[in-house]
Amino acid sequence: MSPAAPTAPTAPTALSAPTAPADTAPSWKGPLRGRAGLVAVGVGVIVLHVWLAMAVWFQGPSPVTGSADATAGDQATVVFAELPRIRVTPPVSPAQQPVPAEASRSATASPAVPAPVPMTSPAPAPVPVPVAEAPMEAAAESPAPPAAEPPVPSGTPPRYRTQMPSPTRLVYRLQRGGFAGRAVLDWQFGSEPGAGYVLQLGSAGSGVIGDRWAWHSAGGFDGNGLAPLRHTDRRGGRERRAVNFQRAAGVVSWSASSRIEPLPPGLQDRVSWIVQLAAILNAEPGRREPGQRIEIWVAGLRGEVQDWRFEVLGAVDLPLPGGATARALHVVHEPLRPWAPRVELWLDPGREHLPMKMQFGGRLPLEPLELLRDDANAAGGEPPVPGS
Repeated sequence: MSPAAPTAPTAPTALSAPTAPADTAPSWKGPLRGRAGLVAVGVGVIVLHVWLAMAVWFQGPSPVTGSADATAGDQATVVFAELPRIRVTPPVSPAQQPVPAEASRSATASPAVPAPVPMTSPAPAPVPVPVAEAPMEAAAESPAPPAAEPPVPSGTPPRYRTQMPSPTRLVYRLQRGGFAGRAVLDWQFGSEPGAGYVLQLGSAGSGVIGDRWAWHSAGGFDGNGLAPLRHTDRRGGRERRAVNFQRAAGVVSWSASSRIEPLPPGLQDRVSWIVQLAAILNAEPGRREPGQRIEIWVAGLRGEVQDWRFEVLGAVDLPLPGGATARALHVVHEPLRPWAPRVELWLDPGREHLPMKMQFGGRLPLEPLELLRDDANAAGGEPPVPGS
């Protein structure tokens, strides 16, 4: 068999537009359907998640109780209903967070953090209750001065001329509120010339508040008048407190205090000032005029020295027991400090300006103490010497 003869090349023909096969044209409907399905599935998933989130957030009650009679179709719902619920709690501030035991123990043991102080109203101050005590002491004796108060006034007391009254013994009616009694002022010179003086003022008889009391002063005289050496406060015949005027050493000391202070010239005690005031008025008639002032420094019983300033108010008629009246010189001492006593005197010019009446302002709630001279009863039966 002979090989086929080669075919001759065909002549080129005119170009024409290619024709696409009928089945190969592109179609957009298939991909669109796929995308729509995916979108629907995504939306469904989102809706399902939103619904689940809302169910968990609001913690709504389960529609199925999950009983043993639940059907197979309901079991899926039961599984959903028993999903663990998430409880949302508000944030806790640092002050409310619990403290561990170790931290609590260390905070308690540390002194750097003080415990909070409760804000409470201050308790009312207790009301002072009056105690039965010697009436003269309660009325005339001032309490101890405040810590900031100097124990001795500044400067020096004035100096006056003096003329001592004659020795005498005066009896008084003692009155405070509903209590009454008798008191004696006993002023005597020493038994020998130059032996000085002895002065006592105290209760006599019964009917007085508290124990029998007496103020005793003993001393001599100098250029300023009376010069006390020792002053004692007695109760029931026994000494309780004393003031010592150590003139050789130039100091004054107290049994009720550790203070030792320089001895001012003319310093008096709590009873000698009565005679010192009378001696000044006897020696200086011009001091008896209304408006005149006399200053006497007085040593208390608790370590203090006070400047007592007496003002002359003038002559007045004073009623006496039995209906009689007498002319008296009215003198008053107004305290310079709230804790000092107020003293009011009616002095008898006929008895060398010794007191006809004395009134001592009592500290609240105590009433003032009053001593009124009782000459009529003194002659009938004199009471015993105070403190004996």
